[in-house]
Amino acid sequence: PVDVSRVDQEGHKLYVGNLEFRTHEDDLTEKFKRFGKILDVYIPRNRSDMSSRGFGFVTYADRRDAEDAAEEMNEREFQGRLLKVNLAKPRPPLGESSRRGGYDRDRDRDRDRDVPASDTCRDFLRGLCDRGSSCRFSHDRSGGDRDRDSDRRRSRSRSRSPRR
Repeated sequence: PVDVSRVDQEGHKLYVGNLEFRTHEDDLTEKFKRFGKILDVYIPRNRSDMSSRGFGFVTYADRRDAEDAAEEMNEREFQGRLLKVNLAKPRPPLGESSRRGGYDRDRDRDRDRDVPASDTCRDFLRGLCDRGSSCRFSHDRSGGDRDRDSDRRRSRSRSRSPRR
């Protein structure tokens, strides 16, 4: 049995990018087997339709075979596309995240775009809403529902149309 974590850390695995989306593991095995003994070929797939995500990994038993394959196959044509081949970056140990700092899409997305609660008018918070009572969003700074009559009074007082 092969120690996968050791193989990952020692650089036996290749990243193979810019794959044709119909490429299968057998296709990669056939193309890369001339460089040495292949332990594993993996192509990540989309969950929705099981199509290739356009990249894959080839793991060799010997690091030198992986290095030779990367040198020889990088920027070579395969199934009508130029491959991007290099030694794969090692995965972090289980329990550690590969992300250190950086952008957390779920936590930071709304904060970075200054998005209020979903029922609050963004323009109102910026002082730009001129829709008044016809606005379909709340004009409450706390983000909760509030009496729209006070919003109507406030919007009328800032109305640009002349009073009669």
